[in-house]
Order: sequence, then structure tokens, then C-alpha cells
Amino acid sequence: MWTECGIDERLRDLFKEVDASDLLYLYGDPAYYPGYGIMGPFRPTLTRNLTSEEEAANILMSGERIVVEWAFGLVTKAWGFTAFKKVQKVGLSPVGAYYFCAVLFTNIQTCVRRRNQISDKYSCLPPVLELYLA
Repeated sequence: MWTECGIDERLRDLFKEVDASDLLYLYGDPAYYPGYGIMGPFRPTLTRNLTSEEEAANILMSGERIVVEWAFGLVTKAWGFTAFKKVQKVGLSPVGAYYFCAVLFTNIQTCVRRRNQISDKYSCLPPVLELYLA
């Protein structure tokens, strides 16, 4: 999905307009880096321990990664078939299309309900359905 969505190219295009001192990064798990504009947790090396700031950043971002897991949980709770690995077989069924639709419908539910646990955590209302689908 990462490749098909062209996120790497989109990040490069976005960052063309940004001063090097203002670069932003997406925080991702090891599956996504060393992709362009992606960073993960700080890691110690054989010759260097983490600084206290790096350790604090890792702790903070670990909590944010849990929120991402909540999003996966919302999808699989509402659309249980997305969690059945024995049924979802790449090459035998359109796994990506199924998951894409499940995420779309989950987002629609969130817009209609005007909240979910993630929007509650960040005190951020989801968009109205008409705006989301526009």
C-alpha cells in the first residue's frame, strides 16, 4: 500500500518547499524506514548509548504508536473478516481492496458518530461526512 499510494514521492514533493531546518518526519515502524521522510525509535549502538532526550522521545512516541494500534482495532472490531488471516490470502482475494473499504467504512462510521476513542484522546472532532467524502 505504501508503494501503491506513492507516499514516498508525495513526501519528496512536500519537502521540496520546506527549508532543511524545518523538515518534518513521519514516525513509522521498521517496515517503513529507511523510506524517505520516515523515522523510527532511537536505537543505541555499540559505541553510543541513548541520551535522556532520545529515551524520553522513545517513551512518548511509544504511546502514540499505541493510538495507531487503536485504529487497526477499530477496523477489525467493525469488520471482523479483515482479521482472519486464513481467509485473507494475497493472490486469491483482493486483500488490499477489502482492507481499504473497511477503513473507509470505519471512517464513515466515525464521521456519522462524530467521535471515536482516537478523536476523544486528541479532543478533535472528525469532519462531517459530507466534507470527508468530498
